[in-house]
Amino acid sequence: MFPHELTHQIVTNVNPHHDSTAVSSIIGEGFAVWMNQKYWGKKYTLAENLGYSEDELQFFDKNITSLKQFFVSTVYSTDEAIINVFRNRSEKLNEKLPGAIGYYFGYLVVDAYVQKFGPESWKDVFSKSPKEIYQLSGFGSLNMRKLIIYFIIGLVLLIAGIIVTQIAGHKHMAKGMILIFAGFIISAAFGITLLQVRKQFLRKNEPKDILDQD
Repeated sequence: MFPHELTHQIVTNVNPHHDSTAVSSIIGEGFAVWMNQKYWGKKYTLAENLGYSEDELQFFDKNITSLKQFFVSTVYSTDEAIINVFRNRSEKLNEKLPGAIGYYFGYLVVDAYVQKFGPESWKDVFSKSPKEIYQLSGFGSLNMRKLIIYFIIGLVLLIAGIIVTQIAGHKHMAKGMILIFAGFIISAAFGITLLQVRKQFLRKNEPKDILDQD
């Protein structure tokens, strides 16, 4: 499709950044698909612009959470086998998934970037590095700072509640217990989330094991 190939040619000629990791082809192909969708959106479906079947795209969307974990953990990979999973049509993680899953991930990243920075921000892909586009898009990012802040708030409430019950005595016992209860719930909830996030990044899943199989 004309916009797709033209986009590749322009990016190749004007973008000064060179990247040998998976994110390069992901953003490159995703941006080309995004331009196709922008130009041909009323004529072709997103699946058609991606080169997927409708069933493949639906299965992709159904498993997006699990696939996103794989994506986030491998987006900067220099392993040729991983890069091929993202860019080659013949490489499939699952018989129900399309090949070249990087096309859709790249499209989602670019779309997230444009949603965040405005309708004309797609032009940034011509000048910014693929890594910068991905990082600024916020797609797939886990806001660890917020998790830690909420965890600390929970601990502060918990400690404050303990201090109130110990120092203020029976007069403010109810207030202290409320603080303890709220602090325990908040710190426990976000503490567990932090542990799960850490586990996610330490775990090395086999791609075939990260999908729902039905």
